[in-house]
Amino acid sequence: MQTSDPERAGAAATRARLKADEAYRNSLGLARQQLILTMDLLEQELKDDEVDQFTPEEYADVQAEVVRVKGLFDSGLLADGSDAARCGDPSDAHLA
Repeated sequence: MQTSDPERAGAAATRARLKADEAYRNSLGLARQQLILTMDLLEQELKDDEVDQFTPEEYADVQAEVVRVKGLFDSGLLADGSDAARCGDPSDAHLA
């Protein structure tokens, strides 16, 4: 019968936590990259459809929302940023 080694168990837990933290940071970076790419593509699609010329106020609103959501990601508020990007309603961001 083998007994547990508290030092080895603690070291293993620390390594696991460090790997989990690294994976989380990597996932945040990938999520941000995907968000930026998606928003940039949608913004380009609006320009291609000349939304900026025909409805400049609505286009400006979209641009402001893109800046706001990117700012949420940059501030580390991932849930708020992803919820706002999905629903477009800043008042719903607290529901994350």
